[in-house]
Amino acid sequence: MNKLFEKMDKGLILFCMFLTGILALTIIFTVFLRYVFGITFVWAEEVITYLFIGTTFFGAALVTKENEHISIPALLEALPRTPRKILSVFGLIVSIVVVLFLLSKSLIWIEKAGNLVTPGLRVPERFFYYMVPISCVLIIFYSLRQIFAVICNSQDVEKE
Repeated sequence: MNKLFEKMDKGLILFCMFLTGILALTIIFTVFLRYVFGITFVWAEEVITYLFIGTTFFGAALVTKENEHISIPALLEALPRTPRKILSVFGLIVSIVVVLFLLSKSLIWIEKAGNLVTPGLRVPERFFYYMVPISCVLIIFYSLRQIFAVICNSQDVEKE
């Protein structure tokens, strides 16, 4: 099971690196064409926008996996081990509830607006909108893994 998790983790990291690399190359390409030749492409602006959205949402899943999200650990560090673990698990559960809300609303949003076609790429927007629920599922998965690690392995969520 750990090998499967490791492959999934590595796949997410490589996917985020790929999205970031393509984003950087597309930006360089469009800026070069715009300022050197005065050429702009509508599709390129759309690609940049959707790549940026993808790096944001899949990056959020990666941040959850690495437990690198913004936090103020002073309170947790001041608590004894058991209350610290309880508070850590509670925070993860609150995060899961918020992400479940986002997941449910994103599916409704895709159902209502997903059939619109992008002006430049001429692709249904639902293909890009699915980045939100997929990243939500990944965030929930990684949060549950952290909860499991805290409860079963007697480990703190916070990095020491």
